[in-house]
Amino acid sequence: MNYHYIHIINSLDPRYGGPPIVVASLAKEQKKIGNKVTVITTYLNDEELSSVNSEFGYLRNNGIQLIILKAFSFYRISFKFFNLFDNTNKKTIFYFHGLYRWPTTIGSYICRIKNKKYVMRLHGSLDPYLFKKSIKGKNFYFLKKISEKIFDFKNLQRAMWVHLTSQNELTKLPTYLKNNCRLEIIPNGISVPTENKYINIKRKYKLPDHKKILLYLGRINEKKGLDILINSFPFVFKRNKNVSLLIIGPDNEKYMETLKKSIILIDSKISENIIFDTNKIHRSYLKSYFTQSDLFILPSHSENFGISVIESIYYGTPTLISKNVDIYNDLSDNNLVNIIEQLKPQILSNAILESLNDQLLIRSVKEFGKSKIKSIYSWKNIAYDINKLTDKYFSN
Repeated sequence: MNYHYIHIINSLDPRYGGPPIVVASLAKEQKKIGNKVTVITTYLNDEELSSVNSEFGYLRNNGIQLIILKAFSFYRISFKFFNLFDNTNKKTIFYFHGLYRWPTTIGSYICRIKNKKYVMRLHGSLDPYLFKKSIKGKNFYFLKKISEKIFDFKNLQRAMWVHLTSQNELTKLPTYLKNNCRLEIIPNGISVPTENKYINIKRKYKLPDHKKILLYLGRINEKKGLDILINSFPFVFKRNKNVSLLIIGPDNEKYMETLKKSIILIDSKISENIIFDTNKIHRSYLKSYFTQSDLFILPSHSENFGISVIESIYYGTPTLISKNVDIYNDLSDNNLVNIIEQLKPQILSNAILESLNDQLLIRSVKEFGKSKIKSIYSWKNIAYDINKLTDKYFSN
């Protein structure tokens, strides 16, 4: 049976990481297999609106309705939102991405009181590490707790099912949700850009040809463990001066200011080999960054999935990740990544040096990375699996 999926996400701005890419990729694949698909999101200012239209306006050309509502405040309140729940038929499935904001918390509450069919996807929002690291401080921590008590936990309990992406995400959930919700694990898929543009990375960043590149590509955010990565680099450089660390991505929550304090403490002859680029990198250049790098590193404190990890492996780049990347089991079992055992600078430096010389990892990723990622993380299979789950729970 085919359905009308209405995906609701607080923001589709790419600077918020993987969820916008996930929603767009899933919507596109659901449309391909015969479903009707709508994506609803909000924006706070013209810059965000422009970014969303620039990155995801193509959805409209794929027959997907894209609705972008003006919102205000950190909670993304939009009263136009109330009109979106009427005039839907029995085959309409609302799909909420995230918690703790007006579109997802109030939206799922409206579905609950109106007996609408809906699915909730957490995107790691209940990870204990992230929960305690609320960017708005203790006040927002308590507001989260209030939101859970009044809205979120009841919304999750009444959902058709709760969409998780890994067994590790499930393990971190509060016991109440484990015991009272329908929990289903479906991973993300690999989202390959439709267009690849070439850029010479070493020329762009004025690196000599003989230099090896250690790459981090993603948001510059506290949870990514970049402070540990930067503090590990002097240990790496003392043993191998033929390396540069390239950190690429938008600055989230002004975290660059914190990282600069760490860099000041490093010998300038070493720190000049740490290069930052906070300019927006279009996804069409991803292949150039990954294929010209010698090692991709993600030392996260918390990572619900790790889109950049499967992208790195897909493009044949040896990859080193922490155990806090929730899909690390699946990838290490397939010999596709090396694992950082502890997030300490010296331990990370040892793992980097070992990975640069790990011929088994290099050969495995280059020969089998693309085929294994396409097999394990296929959006087509995911879209069909979601339809099967909708069939399963539809009459309940």
